[in-house]
Amino acid sequence: LAGSYVGIGISYLVVNQGALITNCFENSNAYKAGIRTGDILTHVDGVSLAHKNADAMNTMIRGDEGSFSNFTYLSQGKAINKHIKRKATQSDVFYKEVSVKKKKAGVITISAFSDATGKLVAKALKQMQNDHVDTLIMDVRNNGGGYIDAAEECLAHIKKAGTVLYSLKDRQGKVTSVKDTTDTAYHFAHNYILVNNHSASASEILTQSLKELNGFQVIGTPTYGKSTVQVEV
Repeated sequence: LAGSYVGIGISYLVVNQGALITNCFENSNAYKAGIRTGDILTHVDGVSLAHKNADAMNTMIRGDEGSFSNFTYLSQGKAINKHIKRKATQSDVFYKEVSVKKKKAGVITISAFSDATGKLVAKALKQMQNDHVDTLIMDVRNNGGGYIDAAEECLAHIKKAGTVLYSLKDRQGKVTSVKDTTDTAYHFAHNYILVNNHSASASEILTQSLKELNGFQVIGTPTYGKSTVQVEV
């Protein structure tokens, strides 16, 4: 949740064969080496990842900045071996502009809600405004959540001041509503948010708030359904 780490630039799920790539971050060294979402990492420096737990995989895949390892991965059933350098990677927010029917759309992918998420989303929204982009697509697929304050910051960039961003109910039934206290709000003609069954927690708060209060169209599959918030004490 620091928003950055040293690695090759992937997120993954543990499967029997190794690490199933759920996201290969654009401009990462893994992406440059040809790894794509859906591929499976099977070996690091000749050592199999099969049947290893997440901690063991993290230790093998990550490492010191500037170090190299040989990574073997399966792509469409074919085993490929690449020598990949590890580097510091910003991993929670990615922005790109795409052309849809000769019109510009801005795609903001949020992979986690970390310390830096709100600022990075604000930077992307400002870039969209400067480039006269009229369609916003927010992508929180495979985003399992993070800091609720970060989701609050993202919502505040789109809501009007005084708008309720979300509400929480405690075990005694007391409802607490969190309102936007900022002055900046970005508006776009067309708004969409992408979700799947791995979109959870803060991702669901963001999605439901944008759907109910800002008319965002939700596209994807039913989300995880966490519906609870935990705090550290």
